[in-house]
Amino acid sequence: MTQTDSTVHNEKLNTNSEIIDVYPIKKGKRILVYLADMLLNFVLSVLLFTAAIFPIARSISNYQADVDQANRNHHLMMDVLYDNNLLEYKDEKDKYDFDTCFDYSAELFVKDLVKGEESHLYPLTYFVSIKGMDKTKAIENIKKCDTSSFFAAEGFVLKDVYLEEFKPLIDEKDSLTNQGRDDLASFKTGSISSMYSYMLNDILSEETALPSYRNYSLENKELSAKNDRVIVISAIITYLLSCSLYFLLLPLLNKKGSTFGMVALKCIRLDSKNFKIIPRWRRLAFFISHLLFNLPVILFIPMMFVAFTRLFSLSVLFYMSLFTLVLALASGFVIGFNYFGKSLSDLLSHSILVDNETYDKILEARIRK
Repeated sequence: MTQTDSTVHNEKLNTNSEIIDVYPIKKGKRILVYLADMLLNFVLSVLLFTAAIFPIARSISNYQADVDQANRNHHLMMDVLYDNNLLEYKDEKDKYDFDTCFDYSAELFVKDLVKGEESHLYPLTYFVSIKGMDKTKAIENIKKCDTSSFFAAEGFVLKDVYLEEFKPLIDEKDSLTNQGRDDLASFKTGSISSMYSYMLNDILSEETALPSYRNYSLENKELSAKNDRVIVISAIITYLLSCSLYFLLLPLLNKKGSTFGMVALKCIRLDSKNFKIIPRWRRLAFFISHLLFNLPVILFIPMMFVAFTRLFSLSVLFYMSLFTLVLALASGFVIGFNYFGKSLSDLLSHSILVDNETYDKILEARIRK
């Protein structure tokens, strides 16, 4: 017969001839089993998403056509800026590369400030010439974006130190000093970028100034939201399928109910009351547990198709990952402070993970009994 001795910190298998101490695997190894299974299931999820689920979803949802339309709208939005002297490009091949064109335009912006001209002072052009704002008021608003204090207190002019540093920009025979290059880069990425963003945000919020730009942007938001839904739904379907294969079908087919992670780390799950292999009908409950505790990886399933930074804008997947990550960390905390190294799922399921050698001893003891 079997019993658990609650007076000592181990679990015992009592036979007619001997008492066998049954210890769970070490805490570090218990965590490794969890991480190994999570990683293997994640790899399977990425493969399924990349090779099957998302390609099918793209064809059904007309995803690629929406992406192409969004790109066309982006080009049209830049054309609106070009047509209204709010952006410049140097080479035709870079015409629709916004970052390259902005960098070139920012340099023209600085050159105008050095020369005392206004043809490339894009935010000023927009607020005064297009929107019809009073020039003094426009300058006051725009200069609020000068977070690094490059501008003098009065007017839309640079401080003398920066005028001197940037003068080589308008002299082909001269070149910037190292300090000048650093300050120019800081000016572009800091104050000029902030002023330009302030201008673009106003264009998007203003219905009459440049309505075509705003309309293209609104359409792109709708297309992006639609495509994000396709990605999210595909990721959820992929995750459910991959977990069904890895955490349900595999343990049901394996007579010991083991996953690949458990096999690789040479351990097996037993009922903590009788030290027998978990019956198949109870493995369904473990499947639900695995669905929950492996969910933190769902955010990264689309990573082969979606830029890494954009993954975090997929709010449904992000919050699913975040909340279940907290749960997984809580389970890790339980492993650390539980003497037997059991996770939350182990405690709730009344199960224990032991190494193969321990399980062999249990079998031998039962045979001798």
